[in-house]
Amino acid sequence: MRHRALASLFALICLQPLSAAAQAYPDPALPWQDLAGQRAPQADAVRAAMDRLDIPAPLAGGPGRDALARRQVDLALTLLNRFLATAPLGDDGEASLLDLARGLLAKGDRPGAVETLRFFLRQWPGSRLQRPATLALAALHFGNGAYADAVPVLKQYRSQWPNDDVESATYALAWSYQALGQFAEAEGAFRAGLDREPQGPMAVQARLGLGDTYWRWGRLLAAAQIYAAVGRQTNDLDVADRGAYLAGEAHSRQQAWPLAIPHFQAVRPTGTWGRRAQIGLAYALLQAQRPGDATPILATWLTQHPQDPWQSAAQFFLGMSRLGTKELPKVAEAFRQSWTLDKRSPWAANALYGLAMTEFRQAQFADSANHSQTLLKDYPTAPVAGQTQALLGEALYQQGQFQAAIRHLAAPEAGGAGQRALGFAYFRAGEYQAAIQAWQPYQDAEVSFYRAQAALNAGQLDTAIQSFQGFLKTYPTSMRVQEGLFGYASALLRAGRHADAIGPLRELEHAARPEIARASRLLLADSQTALKRFDEARNSLQAVITADPTNAGDAAYKIGRTWLQQGQGDKAIAAWESYRQQHPTHRQVGDALFNEGEILLRAKAYPEALDRFAAVLSHPASGVELRAQALMHSADTALAMGETARAVSYYKQVQSSFPTRQIEAGRGLLKALAAGTDLDSAVSALKTYRSEHPEDLVALEVLDALGQKLVNGDRYDEAIALLSSHPHPSGATLFWLGRSQRGAGQVAAAETTFTRIAAANEGFEVAALDQLAQMAFAAGSFDLANKRWQQLLNRQPAPSPAMILQTRFNVALAQVKDGKLPEAETHLRDLATDAQVPMPQRLEAYRRLGVTLREQRRWADAGNAYEQMAKLAAHPSLAAAEAQYWVGYALSAAGNKPEAVKALSLVTPLSPPADPRWLVQALFKQGELQETLGKWRMAIEAYQKIAAMRTEANWRTDSQARIRWIQQHIPAKDLR
Repeated sequence: MRHRALASLFALICLQPLSAAAQAYPDPALPWQDLAGQRAPQADAVRAAMDRLDIPAPLAGGPGRDALARRQVDLALTLLNRFLATAPLGDDGEASLLDLARGLLAKGDRPGAVETLRFFLRQWPGSRLQRPATLALAALHFGNGAYADAVPVLKQYRSQWPNDDVESATYALAWSYQALGQFAEAEGAFRAGLDREPQGPMAVQARLGLGDTYWRWGRLLAAAQIYAAVGRQTNDLDVADRGAYLAGEAHSRQQAWPLAIPHFQAVRPTGTWGRRAQIGLAYALLQAQRPGDATPILATWLTQHPQDPWQSAAQFFLGMSRLGTKELPKVAEAFRQSWTLDKRSPWAANALYGLAMTEFRQAQFADSANHSQTLLKDYPTAPVAGQTQALLGEALYQQGQFQAAIRHLAAPEAGGAGQRALGFAYFRAGEYQAAIQAWQPYQDAEVSFYRAQAALNAGQLDTAIQSFQGFLKTYPTSMRVQEGLFGYASALLRAGRHADAIGPLRELEHAARPEIARASRLLLADSQTALKRFDEARNSLQAVITADPTNAGDAAYKIGRTWLQQGQGDKAIAAWESYRQQHPTHRQVGDALFNEGEILLRAKAYPEALDRFAAVLSHPASGVELRAQALMHSADTALAMGETARAVSYYKQVQSSFPTRQIEAGRGLLKALAAGTDLDSAVSALKTYRSEHPEDLVALEVLDALGQKLVNGDRYDEAIALLSSHPHPSGATLFWLGRSQRGAGQVAAAETTFTRIAAANEGFEVAALDQLAQMAFAAGSFDLANKRWQQLLNRQPAPSPAMILQTRFNVALAQVKDGKLPEAETHLRDLATDAQVPMPQRLEAYRRLGVTLREQRRWADAGNAYEQMAKLAAHPSLAAAEAQYWVGYALSAAGNKPEAVKALSLVTPLSPPADPRWLVQALFKQGELQETLGKWRMAIEAYQKIAAMRTEANWRTDSQARIRWIQQHIPAKDLR
């Protein structure tokens, strides 16, 4: 099955307009910024309007005004408020109120200044100071970003004083409209100002503002024209570049790629707009089907701008530009870089799809499948998700994972993209009817052939015969015509139409394809055999042996089959013995041996039959089903010979090795139950068997085994019922009975049973004592648990070393729980210093000892324990790093901070590079201690090491937070 070519990939994944991706760059001109990012001139007008609040109106004494002039803002506000509270509000009061607004603004109280101005305008609508107050209020709204509030005030100002502050008021109104998204109104305001003052001091900025309005409005060509005109008038190359770029972008949005290309080319590559223009140019060239021209532009751009945010997009476009070339490794690497650099970009899913597709084309099917799965997981709603489902299915198909391939190829998202491949996946998975259904839309030669083959494999012989006939008529010159004729003959044979199959098989005897010719000769012999033309069949088979070495083994085997079908078993055995001597490794040797065994079994030649069945089991050519039959026949033969133990062994092998033979093996009574997997059936069969044979030793042995299985499966009530029925319980029986009683919550009964075992001396005393101790521990009787584990340690003969070691740990744990800390400490020290104890357990003993001492706040002793643990542990290792960390922690807790810092610094060489968990904690603790010691630079260095490590995010976040805190709160001189 071939995968579709990638010719359509460009159309599938490169439909995202460049303008949508361009949001990665800042907006080209925010409405209140000039090209250098400074405040636009309208801000000067705002400041000038606020300055007009300084109305030259004498005040009585004027102390408040004088203080404001001296920038003594707090004093000025106090004096002005006092004056306004006591003086009549004449002209001096009005001017003082405006001065109060100025003072509040100087204080930074912009809301207070706004409210003061509003109050003024409400109280004195006809005041001679109304105009500067109105302009100041508009300026405050504008400066606060309250554009919706600024608009009506500015409109009122322009209405009442149309000839004052024309530019500042008009353009402030225009920028306010722009910020509110009211682009038509903004355009009108800009146009009105420019019509009145085409060469005014703010004209250039107003034209740029108009261009910005068109840009944000989506009228890119209009914006481009504005910028181009400004660039020509002012000789500002950056503005001219901006205009050329926007013209290219406008044509790109209209998909007029030939028109976009020259505009992008007009932008200076080294200018402010050069980077994005080069990307736009490459994209336009790609869309104009000129990938060869785009490739060098992208390659150069990637080299020149290694840190640019558009690296991901450029890598994606580079991969697209090389898509039609044979440089598949470079294509894959470009897509990989694009996806890796920005996994949340608009083109990330497309890049990942391109990577998976390119890997598929390079026969890297596992990699292609992995990346396809990542795409479906991380980008489930991406437009290419459907194609990815189909691609993943085909990649899995190529790896032989047919069922997995079916799941993805049949997914609704895949649509019809993988329908043809789905049919082949069904076919390879043996789901032939589903394959036929999937292939319904296709009528080409390959599908027609496999459709007929699927019908044959599904056993739909009449359909297969008709399908092969149709294929042979419709595609008589197909490369598969000989295979089709062979399939047709095979279908005829399987349908029992042997006479009809003779003609096609004779025709295929001389087929051009040798493997078909050879197989046809053998099938011809099968047809003759089926027609009981045994002599003809043997003559045909002998001719195969003589002329066709490849199929000589098959032919020799079939000669024996002809004798068997004639009922001449002796001759069949003789023929097969000759066949086995000449072809000892042939694939049908096992079948021949099995057939010989059956002939001998029917002749009651039991030893010889057993020899043949044993040879079947040991021969590498024997299949699973044949081995199962041979083993069952071995068991049957042994039973026929009266060798019951041998038969039991055979039945157990059948039960454990061949699940499909469970029912037959069950006729071997209970001989396979102990190794069975169906516990319910086993218990049921055991009960049935014991009703007839209650004292059978095999049944009682199985009873113990099944009781243990029930306990391990937490089926305690059933286990109690079964084990309690044992007429002569052994120590093992009682032990599992006690375990089942304990699991069922029958604590008293379990304790009685375990006590009985402990006194019986039948081999399960140690296990019973351990269970009694565990029960006491679980009940909170730690002293009793301790005594029972001590009793276990003192038993003769001694328990196993593993049991002794575990029990010693349990004794220490019980003593800790019982508050007997000195005794627990002694036990743990004994374990830790015992050279006979394996090293992992010695380290664990030191660890538990350290925990016990820490809980008692015995810091010096805890530190010593951890020092011993660190010495014993391998260097580097987690155990060594952990122990050294706690040494430092203990010193810190004891108040010895300098030594604690030294101890914590030793964690670094002890920490394994692959797992720095203890190193991270040690570094953070060092930082905390250095802070308390006032060594701020050392603290920062410790935190910086954590921030640079690949560890859990919370550690890095906390370290960075501590660094920021130190830098914000500690004087710079203390950080040197």
